[in-house]
Amino acid sequence: CVCVCVCSLLCGTMEELEQTILNFYDGDVGADEWLMQFQRSDDAWVASIHLLESESHVVQGFAANVLLQKCRQEAMDLPLTSRDELTSALLSRAEVTQADSIRRTLYASAAAATAPWCSDPGAITAHFNMPYIGGLSIMSQCLYLTALGEEFAGRTDRLDSEQIVVLCSEVGPILTAVAEALDNGSDDDIIRFLAVVEAWGTAGLSLSHLLDSPLLEAILGWALAPHLTLAAAKALSECAEQRVADGHIEHLANTLLPPLAALTPLYHSAAEAGEEEWCEAFAVMLCSTGKQMIDAFATCRGTPLQESVGVVLEVVVHATRHASLSISAETLSFWDDLTDKAPADDFWGQLFGKVVHTVLGRCQFEPDFESWETAEQDEGSFRRYRRSSGSVLRGSARVLQSDTLGVITEPLSGAGAAVPWQEIEVAFFGATAVVSSVVPQASRSFRGAAGPAAAAGVEPEVHAALVSFVVLGFGDDTAEMHPVVRCAALTFAGAYSHWLGQDPERLGRVIEVMVQCFDDSALVEVAAEAFRQICSACGKLIVAIVPVNALIEQTTRSTFPTAAAPTAAGALIRVIACCPVKAAQEHIRALVQPILESLQQLYGQHTEGVGDNVMEIAKELNVLGIIIRFLDTIPPIPDQPHAAVLIFSMFWETFEALKTCFLGSDAVLLELCTIFDSIIHSAKGRSLEVLPTVFQTLLSIMEQVIPEPHMIAPFTTSLEYHGQLAPREDGNADVSREIRDEVFAYFGTALDLVFERLNLGAPDFSRDAPAYGAYLDFATRMVIFSPESVASSEALPHVLDFCMLSVASGSREALRSACPLLSRAVQSNHYELFLRVQQWLEESASRSIDLLMHVVCFSGPLDVILSPAKVVFEVAEAVGFEHLQQMLVEAMRSEEFAKVDETKRMVCVEELGSATLSKPDFIAALILFGKTCRL
Repeated sequence: CVCVCVCSLLCGTMEELEQTILNFYDGDVGADEWLMQFQRSDDAWVASIHLLESESHVVQGFAANVLLQKCRQEAMDLPLTSRDELTSALLSRAEVTQADSIRRTLYASAAAATAPWCSDPGAITAHFNMPYIGGLSIMSQCLYLTALGEEFAGRTDRLDSEQIVVLCSEVGPILTAVAEALDNGSDDDIIRFLAVVEAWGTAGLSLSHLLDSPLLEAILGWALAPHLTLAAAKALSECAEQRVADGHIEHLANTLLPPLAALTPLYHSAAEAGEEEWCEAFAVMLCSTGKQMIDAFATCRGTPLQESVGVVLEVVVHATRHASLSISAETLSFWDDLTDKAPADDFWGQLFGKVVHTVLGRCQFEPDFESWETAEQDEGSFRRYRRSSGSVLRGSARVLQSDTLGVITEPLSGAGAAVPWQEIEVAFFGATAVVSSVVPQASRSFRGAAGPAAAAGVEPEVHAALVSFVVLGFGDDTAEMHPVVRCAALTFAGAYSHWLGQDPERLGRVIEVMVQCFDDSALVEVAAEAFRQICSACGKLIVAIVPVNALIEQTTRSTFPTAAAPTAAGALIRVIACCPVKAAQEHIRALVQPILESLQQLYGQHTEGVGDNVMEIAKELNVLGIIIRFLDTIPPIPDQPHAAVLIFSMFWETFEALKTCFLGSDAVLLELCTIFDSIIHSAKGRSLEVLPTVFQTLLSIMEQVIPEPHMIAPFTTSLEYHGQLAPREDGNADVSREIRDEVFAYFGTALDLVFERLNLGAPDFSRDAPAYGAYLDFATRMVIFSPESVASSEALPHVLDFCMLSVASGSREALRSACPLLSRAVQSNHYELFLRVQQWLEESASRSIDLLMHVVCFSGPLDVILSPAKVVFEVAEAVGFEHLQQMLVEAMRSEEFAKVDETKRMVCVEELGSATLSKPDFIAALILFGKTCRL
């Protein structure tokens, strides 16, 4: 029996314990170790309750944590009678500690932690029939019920949905009984009880459980009293978070909507009084309960509920309009859900017209906004609100249909300069948000084609609105607009780029303005993205109406020194792809030339060693790599080198000057590898004469300029990628045998060279593990895609030895890299590689089995021992199971295995060496033996 009394510890001992706790919070390591042992002792039960009476809040907090943990972890192991005694004692403490609400709540929480497991049917009902609960005051019962709801809310992840339904079905009558006892209760007791309902709502109590219950009627009745509405709203909101069964929705709507409509005058009063907390709770209640009745809202026309629905919706619109952004934000998910169900008719069209105007009004910037550094608005909250608003606007467009853009741009009709800039900006934002809803998907495939085809499915009024909007955003006074408006106008133009092709004159003006925006550091990235969208949609038309050379010159001059360079380069390539093939080649030269000139200039400014220009060089190389990645969009010219070859030949002279000076930088090296990857990745480039040159260049870089092992990682990533794309005789008939042999020879040389540079004969796992992992991954890919290369490598046996060193390290990362390579090499069906691996196994199989067994049975992390266990089977299969028994006996002569029962060891040797187990059974048996050894 656990009897809660203070009898085993003297007052002096308690004082010493309090001081030890204070020392612990002051950083005393010795106190930490002692208190850890103390918490596991039986004395902690008594002491923690006694320490709750301490005057120190620090000591109280420690004691409360100890008591709660012991109740949660140890009370369930007590006999039922003892557990009831403990619960009764804790609740008695809560009952008598009336003056201290914190201690009273702590005792109630501890008692809740000892409650019976809620998955047992009838357990909660039986628990509440215990005399020590029935005898509690209403205040203590409410405290206990709240703590119990919070405790079970933390346990629901261990219950299935049926168990939660059973639990809440039992709790419902208990709560109803307490509610009935509150007929003459005080307002404080009612508020405490509503907190109980809120806590159980978190645990799973839903509006379905409250239907046809006096409890729901009581909550709605209390909600009519202004001083109780807040607590009632929070209780209903939490219950509304749980899904209502489909069969209950209509009944719930008939029960709940009229009372909710009757409460709406209270919201207007609170809003006028500026009571934000009250307004927010009420808005949350209306929206959370409304979301459970969305179907009833959407079908209310012509039913008795129409009036109540209209009243509730009007209040939600008011809440959306509220000056507090957080209150307005609470309504957005409700509107979003409603747009999925509301039919496109006049009633809902008028409502969502209001919603769109209201949401756009709340999305406006402050009139004096200049930048986020000086703004009073919180940037994060504002952007999150706009993201949610965009979803509401798109849903509203489904209801409003062709009227959407008219509703969004209505404030600007007949406007001109009189309209505040923030209204213009938010109209751009709204029009951009609804692009996917107001513009038919079918017409998006007409890339840049002017005329009827591009306008297929676009209603005339929609197109007229688009054109007039473009005029507003890109008129003659664009430079005078607020920067935020210009940014929104650019985004809008990009979003509607597919329809700008219907007006070549307007398109030319838009591109002109975008190019001007490239010179504005605040707009260049937004302008570049919009430019990319327009070039992608209207490439052919741009070639017809804009001088491409001039466009390339202006764009590269302004954007290439900025972060927008990759986006702008991708946009220009899309235009060049629409040019005649010979002209495209010249345009590529014009596009690449500024990059090469910049690299040469940076080289000229550079002195010995790695200087400040390294990152600038990396940026230029990054842009070059992006250009190459887009080259597949340009058709080849018969009997002419591919565009990739053209760029590579232009780049070669600059590269020769740079490679010995800048390649000590990870950033430059990685970008160079990216460029080479782009060339190799080109399906056309793989079969051209540039391929061996690229490979030899990479090899040259490795031979000359890599000073440290950590520099290998970018290369191995690149080489592994090349391995996947290596031309194979059966996979690419266009690749000549000569090129194929050069590639394979390159891979073999690279394998040896990287091995030498990494010094894998004497590895330092603590320092260079990432480089080792990258190298082993690379070698694994070579075994898969280019076994000829691996078979020709002089380093192969040393690489396999290094794999075993990696395995012996027991490192999770090392095992994940080394085991796949061992597995692939041992199982390879390439004849030459098979012979070389067999030769290695003749010398190393026994040592390998020894290392692998120790990893499986002792040193390897449990979550990755499957891999070495597989390799044991594969090695045994390669050398013959008749040799495995002897190798296992040799492996088990170590001191570690000597601690394992000899009978179990012999059974393992006999079972694994019998050659009768399938691979899955072999691995399972070995892992089971490994876990046995660890015990």
